[in-house]
Amino acid sequence: MTFRKRLESVLTATDRLSVTDNGELMIDGCKASDLVAEHGSPLFVLSENTLRDNLRRVKAAFVGRWPQPVNVMFAIKANNNFAVRAICNEEGVGGDCFGAGEVEATYIGGADPKRVALNGTVKSEDAIRRAIQYGYSIHLDSYEEIEIIERITNELGATGVRIGVRLKVLPDTFFKGYDGDAYPVGDFLWAMNRMKFGLLKDTAIKIVKRVNDIPAFEFYGFQTHLGRFGKQLEGWEALYRQFAKDVIEISRACDVTPFMVDLGGGWPRERDPESRGYEQNPHQIEAYADVVCKGMLDEFEKVNFPIPQLWMEPGRYIAGNMGVLLSSVNVVKRDGDLTYTTCDASTYLAILVESHGSKNMVLPATKMDDDVTMKSDIVGPICVPSIWAGGAEAIEDLFATQILPERLKTDEARP
Repeated sequence: MTFRKRLESVLTATDRLSVTDNGELMIDGCKASDLVAEHGSPLFVLSENTLRDNLRRVKAAFVGRWPQPVNVMFAIKANNNFAVRAICNEEGVGGDCFGAGEVEATYIGGADPKRVALNGTVKSEDAIRRAIQYGYSIHLDSYEEIEIIERITNELGATGVRIGVRLKVLPDTFFKGYDGDAYPVGDFLWAMNRMKFGLLKDTAIKIVKRVNDIPAFEFYGFQTHLGRFGKQLEGWEALYRQFAKDVIEISRACDVTPFMVDLGGGWPRERDPESRGYEQNPHQIEAYADVVCKGMLDEFEKVNFPIPQLWMEPGRYIAGNMGVLLSSVNVVKRDGDLTYTTCDASTYLAILVESHGSKNMVLPATKMDDDVTMKSDIVGPICVPSIWAGGAEAIEDLFATQILPERLKTDEARP
């Protein structure tokens, strides 16, 4: 298979990648070799058209399936470039922030503060202060945060501070193939319960009642988020049906009506490096929207519960395929049975490759019509392995056949 055909086999609806007649990669109409000649390498190239298409597709998928307003909130951790955030603002997209830097970047990008939320288990006082000053919602992740936020609110003389609560949702179903970052192997419900994010129903009820007692606070709604859950539609449906059930139970126990429910993010796009493989997600985001909206609406309508606004925080789905990293080859080093293609881009430029084993497709941008004729490790310049492709598979084989089985034996021996 030529590299052109390999690229064509993984292209998705919003990709702006093509190949010229002489086998050169084009990124949204620009030749990759021209971009490197003008700007040098390593070079990140982002497609504004892909970004806009992704934003519009997410919005369309949910707006057509939910009877109340929908707020798509770009998770700025996925790409904190100010130009990207400004384009999100032009598209009417809200924001999801972790930390003071993301709060500030979202503000500078011009996002509507009424469509922005501050999340996180650990929120610095600086982040809280800025969020209150800018008029963002704040999603509580512990009872203990209330005192901190109330003190800062009083210091600022603020009122109408919008408060949400992040829930830890435990559907009564076991799912095989759970693909969570923190717990890639093991029992689904155990993994869910062990996550540091979110609160169980009893704690959430306690928090909502306390929030209602604070005059400067306005209870706003509920959020949940399970990143890297996997590609199983039935799993997402069960998760959000349970989310709706929990929202109903907590709301009625506290005599509140949530303005919004926030789905978080996590739905993997078709080409999904973070899944640690090259197999594409066979389900489109429209199918995800179908099961999520239908499941939640079924639960709300069963008990005549008022339908709130629907918020969501996609990040990698929106930004995941808009960027290409261009790198120049230094030398192709041959040593014994091994070949190393050395390039000027370190895997530290894509930290999930190093930290989570993400797999990005590596292609020769100026030789797309060449056939694959040899095996080579594609490696970066820094003094750790920095493997983009090739050698990582050997390491994973070792992990799967030797290291992981030994770890599981150890886990089984624990009381």
